[in-house]
Amino acid sequence: MRLIFQLIVLAGGFIGLYFGLSKIDYVGEAGLAGLGKKNADKLGELMIESILMTNGEIKDSTALAIIDSLKRPLCHAGKLNPDSIQIHLIRNDDVNAFALPGNHIVLHTGLFEFAKDPGEVAGVLGHELGHLKLGHIEKKLAKEVGMSILFTIAGGEGGQEILRQIVKQISSTSFDRDYEREADEFAVEVMAKSGIDPEQLSNFMFRVGSKQNMPEELVFISTHPDSRERAATIIKDGKKYKITPKPVLKTSWEEVQKVMN
Repeated sequence: MRLIFQLIVLAGGFIGLYFGLSKIDYVGEAGLAGLGKKNADKLGELMIESILMTNGEIKDSTALAIIDSLKRPLCHAGKLNPDSIQIHLIRNDDVNAFALPGNHIVLHTGLFEFAKDPGEVAGVLGHELGHLKLGHIEKKLAKEVGMSILFTIAGGEGGQEILRQIVKQISSTSFDRDYEREADEFAVEVMAKSGIDPEQLSNFMFRVGSKQNMPEELVFISTHPDSRERAATIIKDGKKYKITPKPVLKTSWEEVQKVMN
C-alpha cells in the first residue's frame, strides 16, 4: 500500500513538472504583450539605433517616396495604418529585409539591386508586414531571447553588446516554418488586393532558393529556408484571388535602382 502511495506521489510530481514546463513555454510564445506597447516601441528604437551605428540610413526624399508608394497600398489591403509602419532604408549590400518591434521594417539597398522589378520588393515588404501584423517578431524574441532580458534592454540597462546580438539574431536567423507560411499568405493576399501579381514574389523566392550565381551577401538564403518550395506554394495561393493588375510604381525600375544606390 505504501509503495502504491509513493508511486502515485511520484507520478503526480512528473505531471506537475510537465505542466509547469509547458506553461513556461506558453508564456514564451505569448510575445511582447506583457512587455507593453511603450517598452516594445522603446526596444524597436534601441535596435534601430544599434543598426545605424554601423550602417548609414538613406534619407533621400525621392527614395523614401518610392518606398512609401509601395507601403501604403499593401498596408491598406492588410488593414494596417501605414503611418504607424516605419521603414528604414539602410545602405548595405546584403540582400535582406526584416521587421523589428515597434512596427519598424529595415530594407537593405542590396534588396533593390537584386530584385528584378518593383513587384518583387512589394512582395518582400508584404511578407515583413505580415510578420508585424501577426505578431511573429514579438513571439520570436520572447522565445529565443527571453522576457527578462527584453525588459532589461527596454529599460536601458542591457548594454550595447547584448543589443547587437539580439539584432543579429532577429535579422539573420529564420522564423518557424509556420510563421513563414503565415507571412507568405499575408503577402499574397495584400499583393492581390493591391493589384500586384503574387507570382512576382514567387519569382523572387525561386531565385533565392536556386542559389545559383547568387551574391555572397544574399542573407535571404539563411533567413528564408525552403524558398523554392515556398515559391510554388505562393503561386498556388495566388490562384485563389482575382487580380486586377495595376502599375506598382510610376517610376521605371532602372531609375528606382539608381536612386536606391
